[in-house]
Parts: sequence; C-alpha cells; structure tokens
Amino acid sequence: MRAVSPLLIQNARASAEFADMPGARLGFTRYLGVPICNPQGDAIGTLCFLDSRSDDVLGEEDIRFLSLLAMRVSAEVERERSVQARVEEVSRMAERLAEANARLEATVEQRRRFVAMILHDLRQPLTGLQTLLYLLQNDPDPVQQAAYGQGLQNRIQALSRLLDGLLQYSEIEAGCFRLRRESVPLTALIQECIEIAAPLAPNDAVQVACEVDSDLETVPTDRDKLTHILLNLLSNALKFTPQGSVRVRACRNGTERWLLEVADTGIGMNEAVQERAFEEFYRAEGDTGRSGHGLGLAIVRQLCLAMGAELSLESAPGAGTRYTILFPFNAEAWR
Repeated sequence: MRAVSPLLIQNARASAEFADMPGARLGFTRYLGVPICNPQGDAIGTLCFLDSRSDDVLGEEDIRFLSLLAMRVSAEVERERSVQARVEEVSRMAERLAEANARLEATVEQRRRFVAMILHDLRQPLTGLQTLLYLLQNDPDPVQQAAYGQGLQNRIQALSRLLDGLLQYSEIEAGCFRLRRESVPLTALIQECIEIAAPLAPNDAVQVACEVDSDLETVPTDRDKLTHILLNLLSNALKFTPQGSVRVRACRNGTERWLLEVADTGIGMNEAVQERAFEEFYRAEGDTGRSGHGLGLAIVRQLCLAMGAELSLESAPGAGTRYTILFPFNAEAWR
C-alpha cells in the first residue's frame, strides 16, 4: 500500500473516524497516527499517539516529533530486514559452497581413481609386451612366432589408443586444440575407422555395416576430430555387443546439417547410466573394465560441442544403443 498522511483527531469522542478504532473503547480523547514507511514510500505500519488525560491540543510540533520517531522506527525495521536478508544470502552461499566443495572432493576422488586405473592399465600391456617379446625370442616355431607377433601388435594398438585418449583429453582440458576444416570423403573415412575398431569385437558373430547416402560423398569437417569421434563410438558399440550388429549411417538432414549415427544391438543402458554416460571418468557400477577409462564419450561430447554438433543418445537395457550426431555444413557454427 502507498504512504498516507498523518491522521490527527483532537476530539476522539466526537469523531466518526475514531469510533471504530480500538482506542475508542478505552476512552481516549485525542489520536495522532503517523505512517511508518519503507524506503520505497509504502506504508508498512502506523505509529500512534493516544491521550485520555490531557486537554492540550495536539499541534505541528507533535506531528513532527512523531514523524521523526516513525522514521527512526522505519530505519530500524529496514536495518533488521537488511540483516535478515544478508543472513539468508550468507546461508545460501554457505550451502552453495558446501555443494561445490562436495563436487570438488568427488572430482578429486574420481581423478585419484583414474590415475590409479591408468597406471594399472599402462602396466598391463607393458607386462604383456614383455612376455610376448620373450616368447617370440625364445620359441623357434614359426607358427607360434606369428601368433606372438599378432599379440604384440594387438597390445601395442591398445596402448596407442589409451595414450591417444589421454592426449586428446589433455588438449581439450587445456583448450589448446584447433579445428581444421577440410573436405573429407566420408565413406572412405568410415570404412577406415571400422577396420581399426573391428578387432575390439568380442567374436566374429558381430557384423559391422556402413551406409552412406550417395549425395553425401564428402563433408566439410576436421578429419582427425571426426575420426576420433567415430572410433570412440565404434569402440563402445563393439565392446558392448556380444552378438548381433553395429551399423554406421550417414545422410543429409535438411540443407544445413548432416547426420552421423552409430547404432548397435548390444546390452544397452538403463536411464541412470545414460544420464552420466558423457561424464569424465565415469564407469558404470559393476563394470568389469570393458568400458575403458571413462574418457571416450566425454571426449566425443567436447569435440561435438566444439564442432557445433548436436549429440544425442538413445538406449534401453537389452535393446541396444544409438548415438546420433547432427553436424553443421557451415564452419561458422564451430566454437
């Protein structure tokens, strides 16, 4: 409500305005009411002077005195409100700091586990390499030597993928990677990625198919970054598809974007896993190690953001997983 003027009643008993006021029942003869206003000029209360014993007439001095007193009361009320608002603000800040601290502690713990995991996973292929190298040097059988050589190659590739992922992640975190636009033959790139990722399939029963629309022979993109995205998605699809198929599809999506899809018929994910699938260092509960180091999908998400692409995930337990990316033809959408 807006501020009102002071109300002065010299003869309360004869005033119709005063008759309904509580003071009338107590026998008061004079009434002076001054509004208490907030800084915005709204009345928030009234400071009243009631007299039942004096016959003195209330005048301007009384109004000024009571008005000054009302201003002091208003200032105290505003100060109390300001203090209360500050207390509430500090309380909210404390809650936000506590939440931020909890997230920081969780991140530190995740990173600690990640470092331990990386050290373990670096040691594994190195130990395997040493063992296979020893066997290769000491077994004269050519057939066994060929098998050991293939084992060495597989472990070297696994180690290379791990180091590539760590390097890519460190570049993204440091913000020092650059995008390079070039015209890329899409079918050839997809086939190359399929050949690289194929050894990750659990068995020969998993079929990998590629489907690219004829009007999408080349796309304007960063070849290395697109290769990294596709290899990560293919690796995930193959590792989690014990049987069935993995399909890569590319087509136009209107005049401004083109679509890349990697779909599998594997074990799928529940909603809880889907919500955290693109987080750094995240590995699903009960994972026995097939999901890697929790960086692959996080890197895919960051690269898609940098390339102005929209990344989405659809999945259900036992019904497979589909990753869909909408890339812009225009490089101006790149970050």
